[in-house]
Amino acid sequence: MPLPPILRSLVRSTPTVAPIPHRAVISVSGSQAAEFLNGLTAASVPAHPQSHFYSALLHAQGRVLHDIFIWAQTTFKGRPEYLVEYDGRPSEAPPVLPMLKRYVLRSKVKIKDVTEEYDIWQAWGSEAEHIWENERQWDFARSGVIEPRWDKDGQWPWGSTVGLLKDRRAVGMGHRLLVRKGDRRKQLVAIFKVR
Repeated sequence: MPLPPILRSLVRSTPTVAPIPHRAVISVSGSQAAEFLNGLTAASVPAHPQSHFYSALLHAQGRVLHDIFIWAQTTFKGRPEYLVEYDGRPSEAPPVLPMLKRYVLRSKVKIKDVTEEYDIWQAWGSEAEHIWENERQWDFARSGVIEPRWDKDGQWPWGSTVGLLKDRRAVGMGHRLLVRKGDRRKQLVAIFKVR
């Protein structure tokens, strides 16, 4: 369905890259990192070691505390590591780092704040994003909730390129970038060539 003219005038179609302020990043690593996050997030951590995705941290009664992006990568030693990106500004919700540490118990995970090592950027308006972006199809899940039905092409819908996530929260959101401080120019320029 095409956008109405009033909305089309608001959508920027030229390639644009902008930093996202106030984002914090926490590293969750260790042999049980995936199991640990599975118990806390609203979405299951995929089996593929580099599958990024969007999710939420929930209260015990199911209330959303923080919406998060989870960036999957491997450490220098070849072990899985997950970087949890969230809004770092103070709010009514409990702070993420102490909350995660409270649930570690005997899990074989290490949790640390790595906000000073990374910047978060958003890129949109490139021709490359039109290749993977498509109109949403919706289906009923087993629970009765209506969920998006992703392409059946065998690719992870959020992407698995290191430091690059296809932002599928809404059509036209573009790509989200997790950039190490100092590596900015190289990664930001490459975004418009990624398919």
